[in-house]
Amino acid sequence: MASAPAQPADQVLLIVPGGLGDGPALRVQAQAAGSQVVGASSVKDDPAGAQYPAWAWLPHVASPDFEVALADLIERLGVGRIHATHYLVWAKIKAILDARSSPVTLTRGRTFMELEDEYRLLRQRVEAAEPAPELAAAAALHPPLKPIEAAGFLRAAMAIPGESYEPKLMAMIELGRHVPPGDLVEIGCLFGRTAALLAMLARRYDLGQVLCVDPWSRDELDQGADALREPSQDYDWDEWRRMFEINLAPFAQGRLNYIRATGEAGGAAYAQSRTVVTPAFGEHRYEGRIGLLHIDGNHEYGHVLADVRAWAPFVQPGGWIIFDDYEWDWGDGVRRVADGFTGGHAVRTRFLVAGALFVQLGG
Repeated sequence: MASAPAQPADQVLLIVPGGLGDGPALRVQAQAAGSQVVGASSVKDDPAGAQYPAWAWLPHVASPDFEVALADLIERLGVGRIHATHYLVWAKIKAILDARSSPVTLTRGRTFMELEDEYRLLRQRVEAAEPAPELAAAAALHPPLKPIEAAGFLRAAMAIPGESYEPKLMAMIELGRHVPPGDLVEIGCLFGRTAALLAMLARRYDLGQVLCVDPWSRDELDQGADALREPSQDYDWDEWRRMFEINLAPFAQGRLNYIRATGEAGGAAYAQSRTVVTPAFGEHRYEGRIGLLHIDGNHEYGHVLADVRAWAPFVQPGGWIIFDDYEWDWGDGVRRVADGFTGGHAVRTRFLVAGALFVQLGG
């Protein structure tokens, strides 16, 4: 076994198996906090060992030699905490530590039982959810998703990083059966969470194709708040666009593409040509009439206004506009534009969910 200098007990963390589950992420976190970290597994020449400053081999957890080898490692390296990334490993180590009355702290990664609870609670939330009264009272164009379907859509979308959360996504799922056929357009896509949900709904209800518009550019992120602008200068926006492509690849399936531009510039391109081509998703031809417009781009008043002017004329009667962050801690640009728009146009339905304003056009 590899060895490392003994450290104070509360400073040495043993992660086993070191390359499994949340082990690599915990290693990074612990090292950033100044802890001494040792990884271990029963795999000879485990490639995960290269990620750790110190690495040890342990017999398989089912081996009769495991207990003695673990005790030796704890004593020799001064281990004060063990994190087991697999439930069976955790259970074995717990039994050993309990039998020896060891002061070593033991933690574990997420177990299948915890996963069971996550899915059970998700299903219960979906089954208990009530649609917005305005949607519940409206005649729908399609039947609702079965609870298992809705839970699956929600789980798949939430697996993608993003800043739209369950209440809004559940409202969008219910909204899907009220959307007339046409293009589904999203302004501001980030990593693709809501775009993935729109793609799933588009396929499920045969609504049309999804068009995503985002500049993925630090130069377009001045939203009037220095606290938002300054951190964005450090982001690798080209990589964020590639992350979007990776996240959407399983959902696109010939129904989704994107324009890398601001909402205003994207609207001008859409008005000029219905064809969009990207290396990631190929060529798509859009209808030119929009059933759902999701505005979640730059929230500065002028940008939101430009997005609405560029895209709202394409939303067909009975179509929907979602003004994300109508309620927003950093400013009132979205609210001002949305209020001005709804005050000057025929609106059939208007309601608020999780800070987003859902508007159905009249006509």
